Amino acid sequence: MIKKSKFLKIFVIFCFIGYLCLSAFLVYHASLDGKESSNQSSAVGDELSGIVNDTKGDQTILIEPTDLIIENEIYSAHIGQSYKLKCKTLPEDSSYKSLKYESSDSKIASISTSGKINFLKDGEVKITVSNKDYPEIKKTFNVEVNKINLNSFSSSLVKDNENVKLDNGIYLLKQYETYTINNSFVPEDASITKVSYTYDKNYVSISNNKLYAKEPINELKINTICDGIENSFTICIEEVVIEVIDIIDYNFSKAKIDMHVNEEMSLSNDPFGVSFSPKNTTNKNLTYLSKNPEIVNIENNKLVGKSAGIATIEVVSQDKEIKKEVQIEVTNIIGLKEEEFTLVQEYLKYNEKDNSYHIRNGMGGNINCNFIEGATFTNATYSSSNEKVLLVGEDGQLTPIKIGKAKVTIIIDDGYSTPLTYEIDIVVEGKPFLEDLSEFYYFVRKSIGHFGAFFVLGGLGGFAFLFTFDKKKWLFSVPLTVGLGFGVASLTEYIQTFVPGRYGSWSDIWLDFSGYMTATLIVSIIIGIVYLINYLKNKKQVE
Repeated sequence: MIKKSKFLKIFVIFCFIGYLCLSAFLVYHASLDGKESSNQSSAVGDELSGIVNDTKGDQTILIEPTDLIIENEIYSAHIGQSYKLKCKTLPEDSSYKSLKYESSDSKIASISTSGKINFLKDGEVKITVSNKDYPEIKKTFNVEVNKINLNSFSSSLVKDNENVKLDNGIYLLKQYETYTINNSFVPEDASITKVSYTYDKNYVSISNNKLYAKEPINELKINTICDGIENSFTICIEEVVIEVIDIIDYNFSKAKIDMHVNEEMSLSNDPFGVSFSPKNTTNKNLTYLSKNPEIVNIENNKLVGKSAGIATIEVVSQDKEIKKEVQIEVTNIIGLKEEEFTLVQEYLKYNEKDNSYHIRNGMGGNINCNFIEGATFTNATYSSSNEKVLLVGEDGQLTPIKIGKAKVTIIIDDGYSTPLTYEIDIVVEGKPFLEDLSEFYYFVRKSIGHFGAFFVLGGLGGFAFLFTFDKKKWLFSVPLTVGLGFGVASLTEYIQTFVPGRYGSWSDIWLDFSGYMTATLIVSIIIGIVYLINYLKNKKQVE
């Protein structure tokens, strides 16, 4: 028998009172509706998950790439064709997905940072796709770029959109008038469609597919050639008796004009504001020649903006060949929408307080610039202020490396216009140890609300009953302790069957009871050890 000191008596009384209070609380909690009970367990879960995540640090594992796949390799193309590559990094959950695209000859094929290929001239070119952070991981393929051969072409003359061809196949023209040469090609998308003309310059002049009839002639053959294919058409020029007024000079009201890339201006609309001296000059035909066709080209009597820059256009009067120059400044249409960019990551969060974006470490993302409609330049360069925290690829691919802060700078610069610069603050957060909180809340509810609570109840009951009914009375106290524990567990589950949003289950009864019995068993072992120690002491004293 254990000698019951004053302290032990107080402890047993405390355990007994605690047992009664906790039993009453469990019965009360069983009567709460499902929503309130769930809120309580979620609140506890929130606190515990916060503590665990704050103390466990970053759980991120950076996954290195092992390979990459080009899903749509192309081996032959034609001049003028565009093609977008589709690439995939392996494994698909790799932390490093930024790719780099290269062309062995940019004159044959150019390739953008997003993998779009533009085929420019015939020849063979090698395309290389590599991982930006692991350049040894790469794939290459060769593309044979061919021109689309011209099968045939034909030419016709029109005046004010009316055909001037006679039944005998000869075009009847009038002296001092200008006619448009329309060329048609088979196939229509032939790579070479530039037509050259051979003719007697005493009778006609041809420029930008415009024919001016100078002198009368019964029959004049105009020879044409395109991509090695020769052709011809015949004209007859009727004499027109008028007073010929020779040109003295001409000037421009706009010696320099502006246009955008891909914009077209018809020379027939007089974009430079030409004025002649004298005003009633008979021959007002001018020939336009671009000295910078890579910036502005002249096609079918139209100015076509090709790239940003300043182009010089040489102008020559057909009469007396007076030469002058004008300039065209070509600019790209550059700009972003009101929502300037889109940042994409599964766990993206925006913090209004510090105007920053929060992303999760170890998970790829990307930045997409939202260019305005009609933008003619859509390339952006990206850089990170702290590559130890965040890498940014040429294609805007984000690769978080570790927890920290980085500023991403986006520059849109076509090399001519004023660059546009944007900055984005990005905070890389660690991957939490507890990610699926719904499962964690369930764990909290079962472990603390069921097993844990009844474990405490079993401990209080074990100390209260086993110390009160010690030794020979254990035949009474042990069944009493076990029975009360099972009874409280059954009662709480039974009450839940009548509460909205809750239900009782045998599995929860056994979970509750297992917590209760685990504590009771531990208390029994502790008391048994104490009795054994006292027994050995008493035996030694007797001896």
